[in-house]
Amino acid sequence: MNKIDQAYKEILENMMSIAGYDIAYEDLLKEEDGWWDRYTMTQEQRERWKKGSIQLLRTKLRWPKWRAEDQMTWIELMWGLKISH
Repeated sequence: MNKIDQAYKEILENMMSIAGYDIAYEDLLKEEDGWWDRYTMTQEQRERWKKGSIQLLRTKLRWPKWRAEDQMTWIELMWGLKISH
């Protein structure tokens, strides 16, 4: 697994953990498409996840802030959990 794939794995595992789910990355891959619609997180959890993920991308991949923020926008769009009210 290359550095980018490893970072994405960690980001998704962190998302599930912050949202209160004990689900490993490998288990998510086994689920059907649309797994991201079956779980929820609060807005506060999402903000915490995004902030930590941007920092992870900057540290592990040595990306500038703008690139990490841009990539997190795409990650959130593709796999971000629904917000519960």
